[in-house]
Amino acid sequence: AVTITSYTITVTPAVVTIPNTVTLPFTQTFTASGGTSPYTYNISGLGTYTDASMALSTGVLTITALPTTDVAVIVTTTDAFGDTGTASVTIETA
Repeated sequence: AVTITSYTITVTPAVVTIPNTVTLPFTQTFTASGGTSPYTYNISGLGTYTDASMALSTGVLTITALPTTDVAVIVTTTDAFGDTGTASVTIETA
């Protein structure tokens, strides 16, 4: 018999609010644990806001300009076997 185990991936920090007082460009590093490396990172929910990007292999979120309205996004981390974890990020209005 084959047993398939699914792991819970923990993304740290799990909840982040990036205030409108940060010095730009601003970076926030996310880390993952609880699964099997290598991990990949992705960001979703940016909509038309194009001034944020995620380094897929390192988990570094870079913000080059603040949005005109608050932006709530999700950082998703995936391990080598496809198990995932998420973090919530709010980027405050300029």
